[in-house]
Amino acid sequence: MRAAFALVCLAVAAGSLAACDRESGGAFSPTSSSPADPTGASQTVGETTTTATPETIGAPGAESPTTTVPTTQDAPADITTSSAATGGIATTTTRPGAATRSLWERIQESGGTGLGDSLYPLLGNAGYDVVSYGIEMSFDPVTQVMSADSTITAVATADLDLFSLDFFGMQIHGVTVNGFSADFEQVSEELVIDPSQLLMEGDRLVVMVSYEGVVASRPHTSIPGFSAGGHRTRDGLTFFVLNEPDGSAAWAPFNDHPLDKASVTVEVEVPSGWTVVSGGRLVEEREGEETTAFRWSMEHPVAPYLIPLAIGPLISREEPDTLDLEITTWYPEGLDASLLDAFSRQDEMIRFFAERFGPYPFETFGALVVDIGVGLALEHQTLPTYDLSATAERVVVHELAHQWFGNSVSVADWSDIWLNESFATLAEWLWIEETAGVAEYDGTVADSYGLFSGEVFFGEGVSTDQATAAATNRFYPPGKPPADDLFNYTVYARGALTLVALRDRLGDEPFFDMTRTWHDKHRYGNATTAEFLSLVEETGGPKAKALTESWLYDPLPPAMPERDLYPLEYEESSHQTQSG
Repeated sequence: MRAAFALVCLAVAAGSLAACDRESGGAFSPTSSSPADPTGASQTVGETTTTATPETIGAPGAESPTTTVPTTQDAPADITTSSAATGGIATTTTRPGAATRSLWERIQESGGTGLGDSLYPLLGNAGYDVVSYGIEMSFDPVTQVMSADSTITAVATADLDLFSLDFFGMQIHGVTVNGFSADFEQVSEELVIDPSQLLMEGDRLVVMVSYEGVVASRPHTSIPGFSAGGHRTRDGLTFFVLNEPDGSAAWAPFNDHPLDKASVTVEVEVPSGWTVVSGGRLVEEREGEETTAFRWSMEHPVAPYLIPLAIGPLISREEPDTLDLEITTWYPEGLDASLLDAFSRQDEMIRFFAERFGPYPFETFGALVVDIGVGLALEHQTLPTYDLSATAERVVVHELAHQWFGNSVSVADWSDIWLNESFATLAEWLWIEETAGVAEYDGTVADSYGLFSGEVFFGEGVSTDQATAAATNRFYPPGKPPADDLFNYTVYARGALTLVALRDRLGDEPFFDMTRTWHDKHRYGNATTAEFLSLVEETGGPKAKALTESWLYDPLPPAMPERDLYPLEYEESSHQTQSG
C-alpha cells in the first residue's frame, strides 16, 4: 500500500522538530440458507497525512455501509447451519456442550482454518489450492445490494471431509460442491462447507456459493480509524473495495491469503449508464434492454486482496503508451483532468523500472481514481486505486513498483511485508534520483535515516538516550512487524534504507542484477525474507547478508559511513573518544 499509501508528513513530538516528505500529496450474523441449485450450474446475472503511516486504508465513516462482524477468534455461542437433509432449513446448535459437534468445531479440530500465518494465523484455509475464481453478480447502485454466484475451482491437497472459505457479512442462499448441494455453517469470518462426498487428495473441486447483501466494511486489522472491505465515495455514487490485508472476504468467498493466488474473472450486471471496473482486461461488455454486463479477466495469478472492483459513473482515458501495453486511467465523470497529470507519465515510469526490475509482469496497467476524502492508494493488481488527494507522482511510482514487488512476487507470510513496501519506497527514491538528481536522492536517504537513528527526536531538552528511545519505541525493526501495526513507516523507509545500503555495498550493476533475479525467480509466486537473505549472500557474500540482517532486526539502524550517517549513540561515543 502507499499502505500501499499516502505520502508521509511525519510530525515528531520532540521539541518543535518535524520530518516531512519533500513532496506532499497523497500516500479497510449468522446467516440462514436455502437449498442450492442441485445442478451446480452458475446462474449468469443478466493523501491525508498520518503519523508514521504512509499508506492509509479506509473510507469516510458514515458514508460506507458497515456491518459489525465478530472476529474469527471469538467463540460464538450459536452457529447457524444449513443441511440438505432438512431441506435447507437453517437450524441452530448451541456450541458449548452440544451433543453433536458442529462443522465449526470439527474443522477447528482438523486444523482446516488458517494457513498458519505468523501474524494472522486464521487467514486462508488449508487442504486445497485454488486454481480460479469466477464471480458473477448483479449490483444495485441505489441500495448497494450485491446478488452473486461465486465459483471457486480448486484442487484438494489433502483428503477432505470438510473445508472452509474466508467470507463474512452476506446472506448465503446455497452452496454446492461438484454440483451437489452441501451443508454449511457461517461463523464469524469463516464459511465451513461439508461436501456430500469425501474429497481425496488430488481431486478437483468446484464450489459454488450463492449469496446477497450489502458489502461490509469493518475496522482495519492494523490501522486504527480505518476500515477494510466495501466503501463508497463521498458523493455516495461509486462503490469500490479496499482489501489489504483481509477485506476481500467481505464481497466474495476467497482463500484469503497471498499464498493461494489464482486467476480471476469478475462479471457484474448494472443498470445502463453505470460502469464496472476491475483488474486485467475488459473482455466483454454486453448491453441489455436496461442493463449492461461487464466481464473482466485477470489471467495471471492474483492474491485476493489485490483484486480491484469499482462500480459507478466512471469514465476512462487511454494514457500515452510506447510499450505495446494498454494503460488506462478511470475516474469520476466531471473530474478536472488536470488532477490526473501524474498518470500521463506511467509509460515512462514502466520503461524506467523495467530496466532495473525486469519486464513489466502483467497484461495491462492503469489507475482507478476515486474521491473518498482520505488520502490513500492501494496497489491492486494492474489497476491501483487512488484517492483524489493521493495522485502525486511519487505515489503513482510507489503503486507501479508494487506490480513487481507485492503483486507478481507476493509475500508468503504477512511478517514479510517489508519485501513489498521497501522496494516500492526505493522505487520512489530511484525516481527522485532520475528526475531531480543524485543530491535530492541523497537528501531523501539522509532525512529518512534521521527518523530511525533518533536524530529528528534530538534537540534542546532531549538527551541522546531519550531521542534514541523515542525512535526505537516508534519504529520497530522492519523484519519484525506486529499484527496490530503492520504498516508502520519502518517497513517502508527503513526497509528502503536496507536496500540502499545493499546498493552502496554491492554497486549498481550487481545490485540491480540481484533485483532482477529476485523478481524473475519468484514471478507470479511467493517469497520469504529467508529466501531474500540467501540471494543477498549469493550475490555479496556473508558480510552483505549480515549487514542486511542488522538492518532488518536490530533496534537501531546500522551506520552508513560512506554517507556519514550514524546512530546518535555512535556519534556521541565517537565524539567522546575524539575529545578524550
